[in-house]
Amino acid sequence: MNMFKKYILLILTIFIFTGCNNSKTSNMNDQNLFLSYQQYEDLFKNMSLNLELEDYEEKNYTNETNLIFIDKHFSFNKRKYLTLDGEDSGKETQEMIYFSNKSKNKFVILSLIYINAHLEKDIVYIKSKPIKIPSSTYEKIGEYIFSYGNVLIKVTIINNEESVSFEQSYAIADSILDFLDNYNIDGIK
Repeated sequence: MNMFKKYILLILTIFIFTGCNNSKTSNMNDQNLFLSYQQYEDLFKNMSLNLELEDYEEKNYTNETNLIFIDKHFSFNKRKYLTLDGEDSGKETQEMIYFSNKSKNKFVILSLIYINAHLEKDIVYIKSKPIKIPSSTYEKIGEYIFSYGNVLIKVTIINNEESVSFEQSYAIADSILDFLDNYNIDGIK
């Protein structure tokens, strides 16, 4: 099966998995899921400590304030910092969790991005169709983005030795979805 068909199968499988998994009760309606900034911070801390990915032994995460100054032009003149209020407040709106395997040749980087917009639980992007570029590096990177209410979870998979496989992408996506499906926003489960 060529790579394009595998990615389409991954997309369909994720849609089916998320769509058919509504039997669990949730403390919030998916249509109205909007995390407070504190709930975002709690989700990040919980994922940092408790999310496990098979075959990835080492884990690290941002644990210091990471203020990112930007040219205001790049935010459509909305803010100068990637923070909750756009100022030098320390309330950053992006955090990262980094996983690596024992051989240090496969990596997963999760970026949790807090946005002030209502979204549902969904997959909103997947790198699905390889483009022809004069480098084999592009095929060694897999990416997708989940929306979990107003938090975007960008997943970047890097395999230094070979193309990112459908099985590798699926296993990681499945672990993340399982974690989120079982996560209680209010910390009560």
